Amino acid sequence: PSKSQSGTSTSAPSVITPIGSIDEKVNQVLRGDFGNGLERKRALGEEYDVIQAKVNEMLKDKNK
Repeated sequence: PSKSQSGTSTSAPSVITPIGSIDEKVNQVLRGDFGNGLERKRALGEEYDVIQAKVNEMLKDKNK
């Protein structure tokens, strides 16, 4: 039997690595640079809660 190539990437979209200040990352989230849902949470790591709270606040203020 032939060996398959293990460890190859799937067709999941690539996500950029978060760099910069919290405000810069908030703008990147708003642009969609980190995807949505779990993909965004994984990309932002430990900063997810802080960044997502700021995103939510900005969107709430925008919709007033």
